[in-house]
Amino acid sequence: MQAPTVVSTQSLQLRMAIRDHWDAEKSAMNVGMAKLKVTLGADVIIKPEWGMLSSSLSKAYEREADMVKGVSEFVASWLLALEELMSDDKAEAWTEELMGKLPNDNRVRASITVSNSGEHQHGSSYWDDTVRQFIIEIQNKAISPDRQYIQEAKSTLLTSFTSHKAEPDVPSIPDDDWTQVDATTPIAPTSSTTLSPLRMAGLASVLPVPVPMSMPKAKAIERPDTLLCRPPYYITIAGGASYLEIQGSHSPSLELIKTYLETWVRTDHNHSGALPQIKIKLHTSSFGFGAVYDKVSLEPNNQVSEVTVPLVIALVEGTLGYQLLYTDARVWSFRRTQEFR
Repeated sequence: MQAPTVVSTQSLQLRMAIRDHWDAEKSAMNVGMAKLKVTLGADVIIKPEWGMLSSSLSKAYEREADMVKGVSEFVASWLLALEELMSDDKAEAWTEELMGKLPNDNRVRASITVSNSGEHQHGSSYWDDTVRQFIIEIQNKAISPDRQYIQEAKSTLLTSFTSHKAEPDVPSIPDDDWTQVDATTPIAPTSSTTLSPLRMAGLASVLPVPVPMSMPKAKAIERPDTLLCRPPYYITIAGGASYLEIQGSHSPSLELIKTYLETWVRTDHNHSGALPQIKIKLHTSSFGFGAVYDKVSLEPNNQVSEVTVPLVIALVEGTLGYQLLYTDARVWSFRRTQEFR
């Protein structure tokens, strides 16, 4: 049985709905979770952010109780689809791949987010290798999952390891005259294309930051994972040889930095486990839905190695096209105003 959901500032209606439709031992969600546990041989962990779900789905459901019921039924159908897939001999290769991706405790973990894409009738799911869990996407509309959705869920599960999260990449422009680049041109030089100070200054002025004319309502502002997808993007590097922290507002930039550094970090051959000399970790944000990252941390795995800043600055400034705003002895702040395509 799923552990009772922790509640704090939730309304009475929301708390009662969570109790009846999510936490109850005989709820469809917990029945599906128990069945999957038998097949998997380990617990299944799904802990919804009910406050954010209620806010995101407020236009789809008039009552919070209906929202909880709809989400619970959706997740129950998703669990059934996953259980049927893992029990299917024809999907044995997919199941083996999933088992190889799970953490050491073999638990299946999933988080729930809301999608406005409309690509799927009910929703979809994909696997996030960084946090090693499924991301379940529910369409921003009232839904009543049925057998048809279970087939749809199985279809998206079968492609969940490849269809959504590609390796972070950035576009590039030819290294030609800056005057030929207009506001619609994607700007992100590759490692073979560096920006001169003149071109870097032009980069900062291509896309002016809009200034609101009045104070917006908090509930009308987009969710953090959507808000941070548009420029300006910010990165701050702080620390030294023993610990370096790269904070950023643009998740794909941080993912690229982490992937690049992991690719080129040296191995500590003096260690029995052949660990990398530098421990590189991508941190999930405490705000927003799904796979939102706001920090990469670097620290030595031994007493000899040191973290160096220049390579990170070269990536941020020379490859990703961020402009230096401020620096002192231990802090470097950057901004990019041009949207990545």
